[in-house]
Amino acid sequence: MGEITQEALNIMLQDGKTKDNLKQVLSGVLENVASRAISEQIKAKNGSGNPEGGVIEYKRFVNAELKDKGTARAAGKGDKVKAKPVKVVIDTDKEIVEELQGKDVKLYGIDGMAEKRKVNHQSAIIRYLDREFFAKVLKGTEVFAKDNIQDTIDTLLQKARTLRNDFIDGIESDLLVIVVDSEYRKGMKKILDDLPNGTDPKEQAIGMYDSVRVYESTRLPDGVKAVVMMDGAIAQPFYVSEYGAEKVPFDDAVALEDFLYKGTKALMEDTIFYVTDASLKTLNVTSEEGTSTGKTKITVTPALTSGNSYKYKVAANPTMPGYDAVCTSGYTAWNGTDEITATTGQKIVIVEVDSANKAKKAGIATIASMA
Repeated sequence: MGEITQEALNIMLQDGKTKDNLKQVLSGVLENVASRAISEQIKAKNGSGNPEGGVIEYKRFVNAELKDKGTARAAGKGDKVKAKPVKVVIDTDKEIVEELQGKDVKLYGIDGMAEKRKVNHQSAIIRYLDREFFAKVLKGTEVFAKDNIQDTIDTLLQKARTLRNDFIDGIESDLLVIVVDSEYRKGMKKILDDLPNGTDPKEQAIGMYDSVRVYESTRLPDGVKAVVMMDGAIAQPFYVSEYGAEKVPFDDAVALEDFLYKGTKALMEDTIFYVTDASLKTLNVTSEEGTSTGKTKITVTPALTSGNSYKYKVAANPTMPGYDAVCTSGYTAWNGTDEITATTGQKIVIVEVDSANKAKKAGIATIASMA
């Protein structure tokens, strides 16, 4: 079978039927992304502008305030509507460029090959958009997990429903969404209610919990188990360019090209609450007699993480902190090398904290000090 020539390729690309078919394939890609990506169901949709223009602007309006009747008349004017504008820049460019062998192009045609690759391209775009979208939940507030999944979800919902600031005075259930990973979905299986009658299957919701829509995603950030957020808290405008095809130089192949342009930003990070599987890591702590009376030499492994520091406390039966607990009151800073004054038989808790004094690792040892 001979090579596909540039002339033959040009004829294919100029053929009206081929061009129309390529447009149909493209519209199918966009339609399926919009219906299958969870991020598309719960992202902000009230922006002004066109993604192809490079910037979309969203506005967050301040709560209205009730005043005594006659206030506006006495002042000669009403209150101005206050809004916080947030611009989302289309600042990320991605591409799918695949080389098709000439024999496949001859057999199926360019539009035929595009159709064959459509589902794969759709899946790649959906995976990418969902991961980029959910990465922004980390801009929200982390909440500590409770003893069971239901209590944890209830805590996340309570945080959202009682949120109050200039923009929010509690969030109603119909404005909230819950997104969980596979483990949490399994744990919620028996407590999920059916979706309301008439719910569009394309919405991707798996059920309702306490009047809130629930979604499952395998594309949450590493360690994030569940998210409760306001619908529209994150913006992700994007557009996909039309398919293009061109001859690969010095090869019997054609490049099928697809380009994605997007921007992602948390518009209302205060309305995002999430829980992770993070837990306090263990430090191996040993104590031996120091070089002077009443002193103990402490050794800790593994080594201190860059940017972190140590805190310690000594008592007959000191308690270990929880993960991310703030270790200030009752703790003493330690540089990791100085000998510590303590009494033999007491116990010492060594805590590795981050720059905010939040516990990340901890260990305990019984003290041996020089008599």
